[in-house]
Amino acid sequence: MVSIVHRPFFIIAVLSLLMGFPGIALAQDKEVAKVCYLNWGKQGGKHLPQQGFIPDLLATVLRKAGYEPIIDIIPWERCLEMVKRKTYDFVGSYWIGGEMDPWYDYFLPTTVDRINFIGTKGANLKSGRLEDLYGKRIGFLKGAGGLKSFRDQIDHFEAFEVSNDIAMIRMLKNGRIDAILSNSPHIIGLAETDYPELVDQLVVLQPPVQTNIASPAIAVDNPRRVEMKKRYNKAYQALVAEGIYQRLMEKHQIRVEHTMTADDLKVFEAAQR
Repeated sequence: MVSIVHRPFFIIAVLSLLMGFPGIALAQDKEVAKVCYLNWGKQGGKHLPQQGFIPDLLATVLRKAGYEPIIDIIPWERCLEMVKRKTYDFVGSYWIGGEMDPWYDYFLPTTVDRINFIGTKGANLKSGRLEDLYGKRIGFLKGAGGLKSFRDQIDHFEAFEVSNDIAMIRMLKNGRIDAILSNSPHIIGLAETDYPELVDQLVVLQPPVQTNIASPAIAVDNPRRVEMKKRYNKAYQALVAEGIYQRLMEKHQIRVEHTMTADDLKVFEAAQR
């Protein structure tokens, strides 16, 4: 029997002994992974269940990888800059091929997106081919990646780099731009919420300008990059095999593509650091 006087010393001794044995060590707090993302239709939003499809996906993968996720919805440009500064570990999802490519390394993709021009019925736009919209007023999200084919020919357009998508939809509604260049399900989803009267007037021009691979993006000089990428990708692959996409698409009532074609895979592999 241990006396009251010696009990604290006894407890300390037992704790020290337990901590010395693998498998019966005291539980440690999980390593935190901080992620930022933006308002992006059903894919991301502060007031959505689990903050939307992408944060829900990321949180599930990170927990399986052994991390405690903290995911914040913040302004897009701030998110990009905060990841560069390593205030956050990574951007939740970023289109490969953007202006931040020199700063980032990429995990396995969250989505594979088709990028189209979205106009209105009254605009009588010929098609979604770049050359058919030369001279038109085009809105696109400031800091958006994955618009290389457009940026390479940007001098042929009257381009408006807009700070957020709602403002861009409002500009289209008010006739200040002729078309938006973005992921069409996202833009239509936002319009359904904020400008429902506009939805029936929207036209997704074909063919797509390009296909974008959206991946979590981590700063190249982040000291956690190599280990976090390895753990994330391993957990992601296991969850994909278990059907996580189908489950989360049903939960969030959204349809996304995530499988890469051979050409997509070449783009993804070329962006690896």
